[in-house]
Amino acid sequence: MFRTFGGSDVDLAEECPICCATHDALQRLMPCGHRICEACTNKIINFSNVRAASRRCPFCRQAFSVARSPPGLVEVCLRRLVHGHLTAESIRRLPPRIRARLLARITNMRMVYGERLIELLRDFPGERIRLSHAENLQPADLVAAAPLIAAHLRSVVLDCVPMLNDAGLHALLAVSPEVLEHIDARDASEHFQGTCLADMAPRFEKLEHLNVAGCKGLTVEAFSATILQVAGTIRVLNLSQCRRVGDAGLRAIVKCRNLLDLNISGLSHISTAAVLDVLVACRRLRVLDVTRCVKVSGAEVLRTIAGHCSELRELMVGALSDIGDEEVTALASSTVGAVLECLGINDSGITRDALFTIQNNCPLLRRLDISFCHQITEHSMVDMITFMPRLRSLNCRGCRGIPKEAVFFVAQLLAARALGFEETAPVRKRGSMIAAESSSCGSPTSAGSSSGSPISPSSSSGSPMSSGSSGGSPLSSGSSSGSPM
Repeated sequence: MFRTFGGSDVDLAEECPICCATHDALQRLMPCGHRICEACTNKIINFSNVRAASRRCPFCRQAFSVARSPPGLVEVCLRRLVHGHLTAESIRRLPPRIRARLLARITNMRMVYGERLIELLRDFPGERIRLSHAENLQPADLVAAAPLIAAHLRSVVLDCVPMLNDAGLHALLAVSPEVLEHIDARDASEHFQGTCLADMAPRFEKLEHLNVAGCKGLTVEAFSATILQVAGTIRVLNLSQCRRVGDAGLRAIVKCRNLLDLNISGLSHISTAAVLDVLVACRRLRVLDVTRCVKVSGAEVLRTIAGHCSELRELMVGALSDIGDEEVTALASSTVGAVLECLGINDSGITRDALFTIQNNCPLLRRLDISFCHQITEHSMVDMITFMPRLRSLNCRGCRGIPKEAVFFVAQLLAARALGFEETAPVRKRGSMIAAESSSCGSPTSAGSSSGSPISPSSSSGSPMSSGSSGGSPLSSGSSSGSPM
């Protein structure tokens, strides 16, 4: 059994022994009686149909049939709710455990508001409340429902609630601020200024995750007061698109010495100096996003990261000014490059030289964003796939030097790699590859091929992308016209 609401022991869901996912009910296999989820049952049935074999239980290997059980109370209530037949009075008669499970299973949160929400939260036994995309939710509904909650809340998620204001959020935060660990209020209304956070901050003893992205009305005074109170416990902070937060608010983050994840993308009023102060102070950062901070110098940021943020794993610096080959090369050659797993340098002026350095110095890289880097060529992109076996995601959208056919082929190759279907390609030495490139007749992407195609199958240089035949390349039609595509 698995507890779905933190440490609460009142709302238990069954865990599938195969996929370890939690479900309200598992399917029973007959006659052995083993229980697995519906998704795993369907996979076994489909696999047996393809192999023309009998369906066998994965535990005891007996042939089985599925015992279909009638829908449970939660499923019946969900159907009545969708058709508008589940009234607030009907919800009140349900046990608190069933009401909590019903709230967790609702996918269309636009139906959750007013008396219906109040009854769903009455004697709520869980530790996590999630009301994402509750577009019809009024702050008065939260004020009325909060005193009825019986549990100590550790997580409050009210993202994309367009009418959320300080009064509504304050009502939920006041239920149990001493044990609260996670607050998500992103994309709240423009009337949300963050005063409720500042008022409750002295009582936040365990707050680790704060997400106020897209809160355009968040004031720098309220944010600064909040951060100064929770600086010792905060681990994850998202300020993306908070337009009113400037240098004063950003410099308050300097006190957060244990910060691990920081997102300040889209802050158009912050300066390079304020960002550098944060990077020097928060040396334990593992995730950093400063995308589209128009007044921030990308070169200065990369140099500071290379010297101070040795634990960084994910870095997004897209659309920052003055990022070129020299800055990316310095970053990739530092100790940060050796441990980077995700790098976003989109909308920059890098060339194949920067990608070559990334290939040599970033062995753990799994995701790379080079979209709208117009000096990147098809051959450079293919090299990234060939010589970086850990790479699983490569965003090259909008690169003028890469044809659409090549993008489609790379997408197929990465999908096959993620599924484990890719064959291991022979890896050439870097010296032989550079020598082959320099000996080609003016073509930067051909190694001994007369066609000039970057991955033409007629190449005899042992290219990892070559199939050894005259017509098997997904990107080349086998012509000798000299055009790469």
